[in-house]
Amino acid sequence: MEQNQQNQKPPIYKRTWFLVVMCIFLPPVGAILLWVANRPKNKALRIVLTVFLALVFLVSIVPSSKKDKEEATNTASTTATTIEKAAEEDSASITDADTDKSEDAKISDKQEEESNDSSENDELADLKNELKDKYDVDEPSPFVTGDATGKWRIVKVTSPVPASDYAVEYAKAYMSDDPSEVHFIVNFTLNTTTQLGVLLDKLSVKTMEYVDKEEHDAKVIGSGMLLTEQHFDLTTGEEIKVEADESAGTVSDDELVNEVKKVIEGSIGSGEKITEVSFADKDILIKVDMSGADTSLLSVKDIAASRVSSITDEILELDESYYNTWETVTLDFGNVGKITCNKSMVKDEGFGKYFDVYPEF
Repeated sequence: MEQNQQNQKPPIYKRTWFLVVMCIFLPPVGAILLWVANRPKNKALRIVLTVFLALVFLVSIVPSSKKDKEEATNTASTTATTIEKAAEEDSASITDADTDKSEDAKISDKQEEESNDSSENDELADLKNELKDKYDVDEPSPFVTGDATGKWRIVKVTSPVPASDYAVEYAKAYMSDDPSEVHFIVNFTLNTTTQLGVLLDKLSVKTMEYVDKEEHDAKVIGSGMLLTEQHFDLTTGEEIKVEADESAGTVSDDELVNEVKKVIEGSIGSGEKITEVSFADKDILIKVDMSGADTSLLSVKDIAASRVSSITDEILELDESYYNTWETVTLDFGNVGKITCNKSMVKDEGFGKYFDVYPEF
């Protein structure tokens, strides 16, 4: 039995060759075997071998760690660079896309603007062609002589249609670019001269008798007797007329007198006095004492003439029920003069009613 025990082989971890292999390839395992399973009898030798194995192990892992660290750093750097590059490419792509969109938008806007301009030009050309075909209206031309402003234009026609019938269309066709221009349409068939002027989308149309050869000189044009005066709203194309709203009814005589007294209080100057306001036979009578008027700058007659407008303007601003109650307004300035204004003289150019009178006392 002892012989069998002697012939039995030791475990592999106690064999010398296994210890050598572990020391070479796995120094930590070799060091453990030196102290646990396969110990040399010389303790000093075991210590020396353990220290040696520890140094070998440290030397082997430090470069490896350093290398791994460098590789990790390089990898991180590469990854960061890749991400940054991708971000830049995405940003550039987005910027390019935005630029493309911006350029597309600009192109689209430009095309739309050109389309609108083209459409407007086509409409304007159609309007001018219609004026030519229907009313014998050509492009207006400047006056040869007499125009100190450089803004007067003239058109000569032979159409039997009055210029007032197509004045709005004419203004839209030929007066839109410069509303400060004054145009004249001379009609040799009707023997009339019509003057057109634009102010704040309101068109003034005055038709006068034709004066022989007036079309040759801006100083003479429009000097004939006034036949008609009309005003149009260029936005709607409708004629602006003074029409009473009969549905508003009327007020009593006393109400009219009291309201007129109230509104005209501030319409006269220092030293002037309103001595009477009365109403009879549809006529509002207003007496004004001008004896104390300040005549240092204007004559008393000129002051009285200006009071016709300042007083009547206040009356015309009253609502329709007051307007429907009276027919005439008489202003008596005593020794200076007297004037009666009736509703046929009331005009409205789109800015409010006024009496179209120019008194000369």
